Parts: sequence; structure tokens; C-alpha cells
Amino acid sequence: FYTNEDVWDDAGNVIGQKESDYAPSSWFIGQPISTIWDYRVTGIWQVDEIEEAKRHGQKPGDPKVANNYTDDDIVNADGSITPVYNDKDKEFLGEKTPPIHWSLRNEFTLWKNLDVSFSIYSYMGHKSLSGNYLNGDNGGSLVTYNYNVFTKEYWTPENPTNKYARLGATGPTGATGAQMLYDRSFIRFDNISVGYTLPKAWTSTYNLERVKVYGTVRNVAVWKKDWEYGDPESGALATRTFTFGLNLTF
Repeated sequence: FYTNEDVWDDAGNVIGQKESDYAPSSWFIGQPISTIWDYRVTGIWQVDEIEEAKRHGQKPGDPKVANNYTDDDIVNADGSITPVYNDKDKEFLGEKTPPIHWSLRNEFTLWKNLDVSFSIYSYMGHKSLSGNYLNGDNGGSLVTYNYNVFTKEYWTPENPTNKYARLGATGPTGATGAQMLYDRSFIRFDNISVGYTLPKAWTSTYNLERVKVYGTVRNVAVWKKDWEYGDPESGALATRTFTFGLNLTF
């Protein structure tokens, strides 16, 4: 998973090799294989920051991106400084694979005839990057071709949010598509089932050994931290499913 680099002695001789990081695949010694190494978005440029935004080649409503390494920034003839963004500005922001999993399942039988069961599980401690906050709807020509888009919030001078950018926002040169970091931790109430077995006194008249009616709800509820672009587990749509049934034993 890593590349090798030569180890030199004081006389300029190669005396061996050692493993080194492989940045193109985000593989770093001492970091999880699912580590997130990228630019850190710190907020949105506001109207009163127009001059500072301009220095980054941006305007209010665009994302602020941390310029961590400044030694390679460009000093212009007028003395102003133009930030340069490259790998030296990137940070370790967390990991994509959840380090914590837990689950809870219980089954109960009440009054001999009523069965109740439920399950809850959770993935916690992982994060994810998303560029949806940039509101780049025309990236897929949605605006050009007059498609309907989802109703959503976006930055305007009257709505100076730090959570969403303006329509068609862009990051600074070198980090134009800088994504925002989100916590993907969630708790899912996965399912609940209720079943009722009719008393034999009710069913024996019809030569039925056992009659059970039941109902199940899948994906009852999800509690999440700050992820809002689809289901926190899959990133897609997660529908709620209702099932009703009848079991007959002769």
C-alpha cells in the first residue's frame, strides 16, 4: 500500500529503503486506510469579507478553504499575496469507515399470545465529504435545460449562512470543488414487529391448529448528526416498509 524511498547516509550512499506515504491514493503510514485527506472548508465568505474573498479569487457566497501552507503563496508586484492551494494545504479530517458499531435486539412474549420484537443499530465516528453545499445545479445542465431541482437552502446576502454556498459557488483556484465535511454518525431504529396468536378456543372450531396475525415496520426512524444528503448509511434513498401477514397452521 505504500511506496519505497531510498535512505542515504552522510556520504551520499544508498544504504536501504523505507516505506513512504502514497498521497495519490490517500494511503499514509499511521493513518487508517479509509482516512480523509483533503482541503478543510471553514465557512462561507460573507458580504463584509468581500476584499478578503477577492484576494482568494472569490466572492461572497463562495466557500472559505483553509490555506494552511503559505510559503508557496504568490507575492504580487503591489505587495498583495495570492494564496496557492495544493496538497500541502490538505489535512487529515477523519475516516470514512465507522470505528464504532453497536446493535440492540429484543424479543418479548406478553400474555402468552402477543409477540413484540425490535432492533436498533448504529454506526458512529465516521465522516464524509460532499460538494452538494456548493449548489452547483448547472453542473449537470439542470438550469440550462430548465429541469426542476430540489427545494433547498442557499446563501444570499439576506441569508448569510455558513452552511450552504451561493448558487453555482466555487472554491479558490486549485481547490475549486472543495467539499464540506459532515459527520455520518447515525442510530437507526431498524424494525419493529408485532404478532398476535389467536387463542385455540377461537380457532379449534375451524380445525385450525394455530392462527397468527403480524405486522412489521422496517426503517422506522433514523437519528443522524449533520448529514442531510440522503440516507446517512447509504447516501441514497431509504424508504420505510410496512408488512402485514397471516400464518395459518392446520
